[in-house]
Amino acid sequence: MFGESAGGGSVTFHLLSPISRHLITRGIIQSGTLNAPWSVMEAQEAEDMAKELFIFTGCNNTESDYESVKCLRELPAKTISEEQWNSYKSILAFPSRPTIDGVFLPQHPMDMLKAGDFKRTQLLIGSNKNEGTYFLLYDFLSTFNKDNPVCLSRDKFLEIITQIFPDRSRLEKEAILFQYTNWEDLTDTCKNTELVGDLVGDYFFICPSNAFAQAYAAHGNPVYYYYFTHRSSTNPWGKWMGVMHGDEVEYVFGHPLNSTGIHSLAEQNLSRKIMSYFTRFARTGRPDQHAVDNWPLYTKNEPHYFILNADPPARGKGPRSHHCAFWNEFMPLINSVRSKCDKEIWGPPSSAALSHPAKSFHIVTLMFSFVVVNIFYWNIPSYSKFFHTPHHIG
Repeated sequence: MFGESAGGGSVTFHLLSPISRHLITRGIIQSGTLNAPWSVMEAQEAEDMAKELFIFTGCNNTESDYESVKCLRELPAKTISEEQWNSYKSILAFPSRPTIDGVFLPQHPMDMLKAGDFKRTQLLIGSNKNEGTYFLLYDFLSTFNKDNPVCLSRDKFLEIITQIFPDRSRLEKEAILFQYTNWEDLTDTCKNTELVGDLVGDYFFICPSNAFAQAYAAHGNPVYYYYFTHRSSTNPWGKWMGVMHGDEVEYVFGHPLNSTGIHSLAEQNLSRKIMSYFTRFARTGRPDQHAVDNWPLYTKNEPHYFILNADPPARGKGPRSHHCAFWNEFMPLINSVRSKCDKEIWGPPSSAALSHPAKSFHIVTLMFSFVVVNIFYWNIPSYSKFFHTPHHIG
């Protein structure tokens, strides 16, 4: 089974579900996993979305949910499809997502993943170089231009980050702003555009894919990771958007080989290679065949990936290791202590503090110190291994 974006998320759900996992031999996952922020919702959020949909469609019956559901079932599918978008509150916060129903998903998928409760098999998984730029254009149409790059002031940069993360605490926003600030040149407004694209790509696609691949490999499953970095010569989108979300799909299905002849010979060969990798993996569980390919296994300690482009075979580590360590390792710690920090240290939020780089630097430095103290005090195994084992404190 293979899929891209939401299709990739679907593949990962089927690999976990006790109802469907036995029907799958192995999985190919392109730019989308169940642990992505857009992929699954808790039951309470799903219920809230349903109640909003009742109102938007005129089906709200305050006395009976049964009557509300009955009303929905009598509506044209197009009406429901259109009205659901009234609940779209921030970038990639899709109103209709899988929920934990106790049957198809008996537990939270992340708990199942950590416990190894999934189909034990081989995976081929990957990401594209610039996953985030595509969504900037759709969610911030008044700011970005399809054809030409737009330079963002510091204030606009901050405004967009706040819109991407409307429900994050001040502490979390400070950390995100710190991580995605160009400290080498704070006056480079054009770099801010690149950083926002990186942020969206890292948070919503690349880093969840890395985490899923690492968790799967941790239970002894062979995992192969690709990183697609080729920008097509026929790409109609502006060059600033790079190698976008979904750009690999035409190569998977052999589009460069059609009779139009608009793709270069190198791109035709790339498509042949990718189709060969995918079909060989589907058949054997390994994407490579010849020694020249030498596609390495992917694990958390050795995150080797294979680069898919028109150049000779190459490999790398990561991808985006530093930024994904921020999202997958550091931010969970921030989240675990944020309530105490917000109440005891930060006080009420201030947009001035967020917008000033120096203040952001000092706040995050204090925040990092607070987190390290908590690591030592609570002796968190996943993180304390990066430091010397502390002696008794207090």
